[in-house]
Amino acid sequence: MWPHRRREKTCQIEKPELPLAVRRYALYHVQATGEQSVAELRRLFERTAANAQLPTLDFVQLVEFGAGIHAVISSHAQVQSSWRQDVGQNAGDVIGGLIASHGIAAAEGERLAQERIESLADVIEPVAPAGITREFDVLARVPDALNEVSNDGVIILVTRAQVSSNCHTIIAVENESRATLLTAAAHAGSFAAALAADKLAKNLGKVNFSAATPNSAQLQAVVQAWDALDFKPATTAAVVANANDPASSAYATQSKAILSALGSTGATVAAATPETLEGCPAVTIVVGSVQRRNVLFIYGNYDRPNHFLQANPSQSPGEFRNNVEQGDALKNFINGLGANRPINGVTVTVPAGAPDAGAPTRLQAVLNAMTATGRTLPVSTRRQTGSLNAHDRTELANQGIDPDKFDDVIFFELNTGA
Repeated sequence: MWPHRRREKTCQIEKPELPLAVRRYALYHVQATGEQSVAELRRLFERTAANAQLPTLDFVQLVEFGAGIHAVISSHAQVQSSWRQDVGQNAGDVIGGLIASHGIAAAEGERLAQERIESLADVIEPVAPAGITREFDVLARVPDALNEVSNDGVIILVTRAQVSSNCHTIIAVENESRATLLTAAAHAGSFAAALAADKLAKNLGKVNFSAATPNSAQLQAVVQAWDALDFKPATTAAVVANANDPASSAYATQSKAILSALGSTGATVAAATPETLEGCPAVTIVVGSVQRRNVLFIYGNYDRPNHFLQANPSQSPGEFRNNVEQGDALKNFINGLGANRPINGVTVTVPAGAPDAGAPTRLQAVLNAMTATGRTLPVSTRRQTGSLNAHDRTELANQGIDPDKFDDVIFFELNTGA
């Protein structure tokens, strides 16, 4: 007798298990530079020109989401590992990101796209900490350079490097031309030597930073040192750092805080150098508003519109600072002419072009010096400013004088007349 075989009872028809539909996004990383915002990056990625240049992107991996849901179904550990390996910790905190979809994924709507990128940022947070604030946005379309038909879109996460602690050496220079000399030396790899040779550059001290926050006592000491120099107002700043320093973009933000403390809202520019700086890894060069003019005082005859110089004419170099005569050179020159050489005219000439806005002020300074030394002032028609003409340039050259070495040539004129 055959043994009884029990039959399994089926209550409903078995259906094959369908795989969950997925949406695949290519994950990229981009590093924000300086104070660059997610909104600014969005404008760059939305350029439609065929030759539009996108910011530098690092591909991390493909990330999968469930169809119609925001959850990341890719292995969280794998996504974190890819980020750690391809991006690393030096990239800084995640400050936001952008997502763009096409096809079915785009039809699922912007709200779901926003939730997906936020969900992905949460997944990688253990290896990419969130910034104090995060800004996520949805692009209208996938950038052409990133559009792959096999994917449903792209996600671009944005980081900004943060410096845990560092310091800036603060250097003050009188004007933009002085700063340009130093930044050019930085690019050439001779910054340290140029700074040591610049006798007009002033070291205001050092400011330590914790991330973007300066040491308040040190910053106040720098402000006081700046005020004592009388370089005000501050205009702009340059920040010098090693070209390979990953924190160079953060230094620019810190430098702007220093400039702000000195009362300026001007721009801060970066100057990368191949040198390794001694002391602090960054040097902030604060640019003042001092304008120096090297001038030549010279005595001669005048026959409108030309000057005529005798052999070995009386002459003296001088200097104006922000249109104010420095030292006693002007007074000594006038006194040195003596009573037998009258001054019946004064002409301030500029060798390098048309007179600047400060030329009348410098002319008045000469007239004031004449009054202070007991001289009679020339008639009003003989108090002039103008460009150095070709005739006068030749007269100076014949006396072995190069007028282009001076910002002004100021003629004191012997003869009378209008």
